[in-house]
Amino acid sequence: MYKEIPLTKFPEEIKLKLKLYTIIILGNIASGDDVQTQILINNGIVEFINELLKEPDLKVLKNAIWIAESICSGSIGQIACLYEKNTIYYIIQIGIIVYENIIKPDNDKIKNILLSQTFKSIINVICLSITQSLNNEVISVLNYENHVSLSLLVFAIKNYKNDFDFLLLIFQSFHTIKLIEEIIPDSVYLNNDFSYFSFMINNGLGKEIENLCNCPNDNVSREAEYFYHTIILGDDDPDNVLRNSFSVDMDDNNESN
Repeated sequence: MYKEIPLTKFPEEIKLKLKLYTIIILGNIASGDDVQTQILINNGIVEFINELLKEPDLKVLKNAIWIAESICSGSIGQIACLYEKNTIYYIIQIGIIVYENIIKPDNDKIKNILLSQTFKSIINVICLSITQSLNNEVISVLNYENHVSLSLLVFAIKNYKNDFDFLLLIFQSFHTIKLIEEIIPDSVYLNNDFSYFSFMINNGLGKEIENLCNCPNDNVSREAEYFYHTIILGDDDPDNVLRNSFSVDMDDNNESN
């Protein structure tokens, strides 16, 4: 029979290490199948995450958000638990703080790496919560705190241009946002001059999308071209524009031959 040892008997440094090991174990379980994730949810993992998000230690925060990221990869019902307990919104709030502190001149190298890893996990949570959730939940994320999640997405595209899988996840969330704007316009437009994409363009998205059209990764450049034509140029049929562009390139090649 196991004997419970009060955590207070350990020095603070050991307590922190034990907490981190516990979080990592739970994160590995949460990253398994939906059944394993649901067992954790039934036993209070979301409430535990919310408590961890109050911790000042960056390693604890990073791994707590990683658990939430794993839950966001699960079923709609499991993601809904993160909404019900406000976990998604707490993580967005932390995203603001991380965004304000990332790449500061007085940060040491290890802190910058931890901040960067934490920020990427936050963006993953935002993207997954957008692409995997119900429409009303997606809208709540997009509208939260004056659309701060959109500002974080633009910052992510500006600063992680060489992480192609990361960029593709962000583009996937853009497809959902575009669909939301098309099917529920009354929920998105605050006035005639506002849309989620116009907000991001005003925050510098247009230039970043245009630059990514020349990305060496074909999938990223293809997505960038699609959004460049649809949200920047406003083409009604971007696929047709891209086909015409491709045809012109082919004709030029044939003439040169």
